[in-house]
Amino acid sequence: GPAKASTLASTLSAISAPQPQRAVNHQRPKLFEPTMGMMVWGINGASFDMLGASDYETVELGTEEVWEFRNEGRGSMMGMVMPHSMHVHGLQFRILSRSVSSAFAGNYESVSKGFVDTGWKDTVLVRTGETVDILLDVSEPGLWMAHCHIAEHHESGMMFSFNVVPESE
Repeated sequence: GPAKASTLASTLSAISAPQPQRAVNHQRPKLFEPTMGMMVWGINGASFDMLGASDYETVELGTEEVWEFRNEGRGSMMGMVMPHSMHVHGLQFRILSRSVSSAFAGNYESVSKGFVDTGWKDTVLVRTGETVDILLDVSEPGLWMAHCHIAEHHESGMMFSFNVVPESE
């Protein structure tokens, strides 16, 4: 038979504001910057390493970390800068802030009005010239990856592994 009509709740569940001061690195966010050199995409000047994560890319289970995605094109060939949708596998995050460099501010204001930054995320669009700070909830152990969701970019190396390790004793 026909599907029954349903109604949405009049209010959604409440979600508390993010608390970045609880992050283990709240005063020094980890920087992840899309780069392009010799027509190969990367993060922080490096291409993807599937087999492991550096100490910088290691996070402790049960903590929170602030990560900063900066898309200003400083490490890119011929100043090539474009938006990147950055996706984090296995964990969720909250968006803390967005800012844009003055060189890219012209069209940013009209586009930024459409951003919905509340709630839990696993992907964030980092516009041209933009810096986005996120608060990562490190709740699942294992070797994970983060990458640009544009297929040509992640296939060319714009991704990194990060390792969630048990709490140190």
